[in-house]
Amino acid sequence: MSTTTKDGYRRTETGYLEPTQDLIRKNRQKPSKEDYFFRNISGENEKSIAEYCLKDGKALLMKGPPGCGKTAFAMWFAKEKGLGFYRVPCNEDTTTRDFFGSLAPDSTGEFIVSPGPVLKGIMDGQAVILIDDFNLADKNIVAALHPVLDSRQFTNPLTFENYDLSPSVIIMFAMNPGGMYALESSPALKRRPLAIRFDYLPKETAIEMALSKLESAYAKDSTVRRVADGIWDGVYDLRKVHANNNMTPDGTGAIPMVEKPGDGTIIDALKMWCSGFSIEVAAKVAIAERIISDTATDAEQRIMAIVDIVKSRVPNQLQKKSP
Repeated sequence: MSTTTKDGYRRTETGYLEPTQDLIRKNRQKPSKEDYFFRNISGENEKSIAEYCLKDGKALLMKGPPGCGKTAFAMWFAKEKGLGFYRVPCNEDTTTRDFFGSLAPDSTGEFIVSPGPVLKGIMDGQAVILIDDFNLADKNIVAALHPVLDSRQFTNPLTFENYDLSPSVIIMFAMNPGGMYALESSPALKRRPLAIRFDYLPKETAIEMALSKLESAYAKDSTVRRVADGIWDGVYDLRKVHANNNMTPDGTGAIPMVEKPGDGTIIDALKMWCSGFSIEVAAKVAIAERIISDTATDAEQRIMAIVDIVKSRVPNQLQKKSP
């Protein structure tokens, strides 16, 4: 069967048309230009561990709460290594189409392969493939990756062609604590990747990250740094509230939260304050509204309790609006 290229596609041995490696790479997601701030994983940073996995042909499992940098790291690592980045965001309704893609006829009746993120990354040959929230995916779908993890071999379920994974392809999994459907029901899957645990950034690093997102004039202003410091303290208090059965620091009442606020909430609240909003509005919109369910009883009162916690850590004279 001919494998000549036609409009960026090649004909497979089974007769289907699929995009060439050049076409896949041409349509890569553009890498983020943002800086990445490292966590510390038992004395090593996540870059060195991911580099080991890439060199050794291992998959990497990243565990940690929402907003602690798992997806950001995968994207940054792809940019740093000059690799393509392909992501599958999983949920309870994820299907094989979301992983591998589908076949569709064109106007001439030819069947065209429309590859999904996993297949694109494998065909790219130089890629980070991130399976995000993969603990939410159906175990049977994720189990299709077992041969890839074991022997780095893959059979395309659309064209039935076999691939040997390039040494420049790394598969990363990301998961939040809590629902562990695929992992708990498939211990064999849990053993295959090497695992590291992420957490939120320490205070000074988080503040530097927040300041790096602002215009240079703001980032160098000592007043802005004081507000960033106060917002971080407030967010840290909220994380303790979440860990302490959602009780306020003084133990006087419960504030049920959907999740702990992530590092990104510090950035967004600080940006709003620098744009002229009061710290009360910034804390409500950028932090509280995100972590309280709209369906909760007395949701507005709980939101304002969170706002009060953040406001209490910012000096009174800086709460109204930015200078």
